[in-house]
Amino acid sequence: MHELEYSPTFQIMFALFIDWMIPEAWRQDMRLSGERLIQRLEYGLYIAHASEQERMQQGVLAIFMTLIPLTALMFLLVSAPLIGWLINCTLLGLCLGWSRQRRYIPSITTALQQSEMIHARYLIERMNPAARKGELQDPDSGADLLIANTICWTLESGCHRLLGVIFWFMLLGGPGAIIYRLLLEFRDHWTLQHHRYQSFGRPAAILAKLFDLVPLHLTVLTYGLAGQTRPSWRSLRYYNPEYPIHVNQQDLISAGCGSMGIMLTSEEQAKEKPACSSTHRPAVAGDCERARNLLNICCLGWLVIISLGHFL
Repeated sequence: MHELEYSPTFQIMFALFIDWMIPEAWRQDMRLSGERLIQRLEYGLYIAHASEQERMQQGVLAIFMTLIPLTALMFLLVSAPLIGWLINCTLLGLCLGWSRQRRYIPSITTALQQSEMIHARYLIERMNPAARKGELQDPDSGADLLIANTICWTLESGCHRLLGVIFWFMLLGGPGAIIYRLLLEFRDHWTLQHHRYQSFGRPAAILAKLFDLVPLHLTVLTYGLAGQTRPSWRSLRYYNPEYPIHVNQQDLISAGCGSMGIMLTSEEQAKEKPACSSTHRPAVAGDCERARNLLNICCLGWLVIISLGHFL
């Protein structure tokens, strides 16, 4: 039993259970607490009339003021006897976003299939609070936009809220997962959602890119192996879509869509891409659920590989 308790597979599965048990209201409270932390860093360190270099220096200071004490505290907690492994699993569970897909995507798929666009738009914004609301609040926005938003978020979260988090957990434990998620949150908030913080958030963006380099490519590879492999590689090579919404990682979305044999475009746009149109079709509402199933297969594959690596 001792070996089972401390095996990586057991800890990841227990963390997935913790993620599944956390109420959505708690998730919202944690998100708001994170936003307040980021705002305090902005108010305390951001200088509106400073030069670009000074803003970058303040951005570096903000990162180190946040990560160094937090990392030291987390490593101290996970090294505690008897309960250290439980704290480790809890930190990982707080970083995972697997349960949000289970809670929202089936309802979003049903709403889209029944043409309930207002309800689908509400659910998408609940699932992904960082979505660009200008894209979703347009009353004339059709199902294609909502489907693309849901699929893109699902495939991105497969790396940034699931496989990438597990990767850093395997390397540095729960503290590594927390650092990875914090860097991504800093990057998204300062460089993607609030453009006036571009210089201030550039150090966080650079660190996030470095931390995301290996997990991103491993996720792209996993998407290709878990679905239609050849169409996925073909999509990466030939399919450079102009997505109707903001996308952080186009390779991630292209690989996932290619693995499912879909394109996030209309039928007219698909005909203009002959390299992929023979094997890809425009996405429909049911593909949101297929994207979630693809992530489940990828996660299961990683658990099998981790188990084999641990016991062999």
